[in-house]
Amino acid sequence: MNRSTVPPAPDALPCGLIVATAAGEIAWVNQTLRDWIGLGPEEPLGCARIDELLVPAEPAVGRRGLDALLRQGQPLFELPVSIARRDASELPMSVTASRRDDGSGLFDFVLIPARQMQSAQEELRQTQEELRMLVHESTRHEADATDRALFAEQIVGIVSHDLRNPLSALHTGLTALGRSQPTEQQQRMLERMGRSLERANRLVADLLDFTAARLGAGLSSHARAIDLHEVVGEALEELRLAFAGREIQHVREGDGWCLADPDRLAQLLGNLVGNAMAYGAAGEPVRVVSRVDGGEGEGEVSVGVHNHGRPIPPENLERIFVPLVRGEGDGRSRSVGLGLYIVEQIAKAHGGEVRVESQASAGTTFTVNFPRNR
Repeated sequence: MNRSTVPPAPDALPCGLIVATAAGEIAWVNQTLRDWIGLGPEEPLGCARIDELLVPAEPAVGRRGLDALLRQGQPLFELPVSIARRDASELPMSVTASRRDDGSGLFDFVLIPARQMQSAQEELRQTQEELRMLVHESTRHEADATDRALFAEQIVGIVSHDLRNPLSALHTGLTALGRSQPTEQQQRMLERMGRSLERANRLVADLLDFTAARLGAGLSSHARAIDLHEVVGEALEELRLAFAGREIQHVREGDGWCLADPDRLAQLLGNLVGNAMAYGAAGEPVRVVSRVDGGEGEGEVSVGVHNHGRPIPPENLERIFVPLVRGEGDGRSRSVGLGLYIVEQIAKAHGGEVRVESQASAGTTFTVNFPRNR
C-alpha cells in the first residue's frame, strides 16, 4: 500500500503506531516504533504482517483478540505483547487497537512500553492506598465499630471498581498522545479520555463529600451574598454543554438575592439535572425553577428541577436519598448512587431540606428549600 494513502501521525509521538489492513498486512509504522526496534526510516521491518511483528504474551488469547479485531471490528484493549529488536532482544509492550470509522478498512494500533503501563498502574495503586488511608483516618472517630468497618468497605469498593478505568485511561492515553499535535482521530481519542478524567474527578469529589457527611461533621458550606438566578443560570450554561442536544429551561421568580454557597449550589444542580437526564424522557425538556420569596432579610429560597418520564415507584421514594442506591435508568448511567444523597446534604448545610414529587401525569420534581438569610 502506498504510504500516501495512509495518513501518518507525527513520528515524534512517545508511542508506537502501526497502520494495518483487514488482512493483517502492515501498511505503515511510525519512526518511534522503528527506533525501538533499531531501524532507520527506510529500513525494512523484516516482516509484512501484524501477527508476525507482535508476539502475544499469551498466544491463544492474542490470536482470538486479533481475529475479533480484524474480522469483526471489536476493539483490542491493552493486550500484552512483545516485539523483537534488531539486536534479538525482546521489548514488552501493551497494544490497543481499533478499526477506523472512515470506511477505509484500516486499523490503528497504539503500542505503549510495558514499563509505562506498570508506572501508571503503580500510580493507580498509590491513589487507592491514599484514599484507603483517608477513609481509615476519617472513620476512626466513629463510635460504632461495625458501622466503621462497613463504611471502609464501601469506600474501598467504590474506589477499586469505579476509579480504575478512568485513571487507567488518563495515564495510558493522555501520556501517549497529549504531547503532540493530534490528528482528527487522535483528537477524538483525547476527548474520550478527557471525559473519563472528568468522571474520575466527579467521583473523587463525591467520595470526599460522602466521607465528610457520614462522619457527622456534614458538608462544608461557605455562604455569601449572591444572585440566585445568576448562579443557577451560569451553572445551567455549563450543563447545556455537557448535555448537548437536550433542552434545559430556566424560570426565574423573585429578585434573586440570598445567602448561599454558589459552588455547592452548582454541584447540587449538576447532580439534579444529571439525574433528570438519566431517568427522564429523552425528548422532553428539563425545567429548572429558581425562586426567592419574601422581603430582604427574610423569606425562603427554592431550586426545583423537573423532568417528564416514568415516575419513581412509590416504594423507592423513601430510599432514593440513601447513599449507594440507584434507580433504573436508560442503561448508560455509571453513577455509584451518591448524587441525591449529596443533594440532601447540601440542602442540610444551608439549613434546608429536599423533597420529591413523582407522578405519571406530572413527571418528577426535586425541590430544595432553605432560608434566604440564614
